[in-house]
Amino acid sequence: MFLKYPKRIRLPLAAYRELVNPCAITICTHEKSPIFQNLKFGLFCIDLLKQLCNEGQFKIFAYCFMADHIHLLIQGDGSTSIIDLMRKFKSISTLKSREFGFSGRIYQPRFYDHFLKGEDDIEKHTRYILENPIRKGMVKRIEDYPCLLYTSSSPRDLSTSRMPSSA
Repeated sequence: MFLKYPKRIRLPLAAYRELVNPCAITICTHEKSPIFQNLKFGLFCIDLLKQLCNEGQFKIFAYCFMADHIHLLIQGDGSTSIIDLMRKFKSISTLKSREFGFSGRIYQPRFYDHFLKGEDDIEKHTRYILENPIRKGMVKRIEDYPCLLYTSSSPRDLSTSRMPSSA
């Protein structure tokens, strides 16, 4: 039996203005295109993300720009929804991508999100984000990857000693 309407992948819109729980987000490129191998475009997108998060009152706890996807761990103050933030980021970076020689779609239409609960969930996702370039064999140490950030004040005040060691 087929459903008349497709399954909803989004929570109610109010959840995206949630003040309490940080959110892990993954944005994938269109057809796994390795657009962030263009370091200048990747760095532009990092600056754009920081600017939009600042404007929208989002705190960035961690991010990692891989060749064909982005991982983020952010938390808002409720003034702007995560959906609006992602829509604006993808729209502006897509328009700007033309200046870097890209054409057509650069992102998949949606993004993946997961609201984190509890210390273990937060630490697990932070580790996943930070260790992504190491798992892919791109670097041996976290510090060697240029498109990665971890802030020392994590969503639940995780100490840096609990974060992954890259050695």
